[in-house]
Amino acid sequence: MKALALSLALLPIALLGGGCKKSPSLLGKWSVSVKEMTGTFEFQKDDKMVLAVTTPGGVINMLGECKLKGEEATLTFSDVQVPGQSDANGKLIKDALKNELNKPQIFRVIFVSDDEVAFTEKPKVAPKPAAPPAGTTPAGTTPPAGATPAAAAKAVPAGPAPAAMTLKRVKEQAKEGA
Repeated sequence: MKALALSLALLPIALLGGGCKKSPSLLGKWSVSVKEMTGTFEFQKDDKMVLAVTTPGGVINMLGECKLKGEEATLTFSDVQVPGQSDANGKLIKDALKNELNKPQIFRVIFVSDDEVAFTEKPKVAPKPAAPPAGTTPAGTTPPAGATPAAAAKAVPAGPAPAAMTLKRVKEQAKEGA
């Protein structure tokens, strides 16, 4: 009787697939192109990441960590390496990037497929503006016909669209003779 009860309890899980579908993962290498630069993100199991960027002036490696929680990724770069650069160039690059270090950047992560993921900047929540005096609207907005002053205050234009980058999984090449 216990076996029958257990079988019946497990039946809905078996019919629904039991959550067997593997969720997408960021682990591994991903390529990205932004303007004149190309790069490769490598996400590791221990939340560590390396961003190797190829610029017209050479390679820049940015080390840090990526914490993925649901659809939100927090990227924090902690170090910059400039292999192959002269000491003077390396110092200039590190000085230029030092303000980007240890500043968490929060992105919304959208898995387009197992091999493509989009990162969009999480929109910053603007403080709610004070209601304008009766009969007026915030500069640059037009309230809907018949809108109350409180509704007109909500018609504040949105800020610029969030920046985005698309990463594509780097397929590992099969080794010869394997």
